[in-house]
Amino acid sequence: MADVGIETLTASGAHREQAALVALLRNVVDDGGSVGFLPPLSAEEAGEYWAGVAAALEGGSRLLWVARDAGSAPSSEPSSSTSRDVPTAIIARR
Repeated sequence: MADVGIETLTASGAHREQAALVALLRNVVDDGGSVGFLPPLSAEEAGEYWAGVAAALEGGSRLLWVARDAGSAPSSEPSSSTSRDVPTAIIARR
């Protein structure tokens, strides 16, 4: 079993990981995941979403956690500013 780590990303971390986060979101949406987008999700729309998340992180109105296997790209993104009781989790398919 692989070691999984959970970390908090800052705005700069979200910018650094944006390509992986965009790919993750597109994969989940295009695979039928119900996370507020309809397929097919364009890279541009997914990028705009993550840019908004980074801006919210910078402003302190959102937190972003990612879980990943040791050394891998992000595999989940819990929490959104509109889902305080039950965070959104976006999980990468293996």
